[in-house]
Amino acid sequence: MTFQGEANAWSIEDGLLCVASTTPDPRAQSDSNYQSACPEALFSSAIEIQNHTIEWRKDTTISFSREQSGDLRVIAEDSNTAELPVGSVIIIPAEAWASHGALVFRGVSSIGKDMGPGASDYLIEGTWEARQLGAATSFFRDTTEVVKRGTLIRGAHAQILDSEGNPVETFGHLTPLKSDEPGLGMVVLSEKGDQILSVGYYGLQDQSRFEPDWLDTVTSSPALIALAVFFGLLLTTLQLMLLIAPFTERREIGRTDIN
Repeated sequence: MTFQGEANAWSIEDGLLCVASTTPDPRAQSDSNYQSACPEALFSSAIEIQNHTIEWRKDTTISFSREQSGDLRVIAEDSNTAELPVGSVIIIPAEAWASHGALVFRGVSSIGKDMGPGASDYLIEGTWEARQLGAATSFFRDTTEVVKRGTLIRGAHAQILDSEGNPVETFGHLTPLKSDEPGLGMVVLSEKGDQILSVGYYGLQDQSRFEPDWLDTVTSSPALIALAVFFGLLLTTLQLMLLIAPFTERREIGRTDIN
């Protein structure tokens, strides 16, 4: 995930901030249990934080995962944030993450990582929806309708692209799941526009692309379906009237009046 804009403030309720060292020392020894999560060979300091706000700056790239212990681990992969040089880590303990508030973001994001031998940071499951302005209702109100939807299988990785294949800016949030469920919850939204969902799978060279077309719009719109039924009934009625009219006319011609 690469942050865009300035509205990317994360309030960390309880956690550990491991500040990466600019000159790693492989001979350094950790002296405490707390520092074992942030070994001195790699980090210059380990800071316990509570109700601490991280202001992610534009173009800062992070990765995140929920460890087997239940901890949430966030790594600064390419940092433009002063207090978090590249390689710095934020650890939110399992107990704190279980009841933690949402962590919202604005930026270029992708869901899931490449699956491979021994991989642990992968997508467990997911769903997606494509929404468009209702073809019929748009004349009267600004209403969107779900025109295409699907599921993301385990190990898939997905990203929203524009019509030229470039990643688009998205909005979303990270939230904890129930304690007995693995992983974490992530929701990603994009603005209206001509966009494509690109989904890749381990071992496949080409990615699958999902883009709504006019047929999806027609078949998924309740208003258009209702109009189609209405015009279908109207056409049937007109056909019946055309069939009945000649019969009525023949009866009128064949009738004889006797005085």
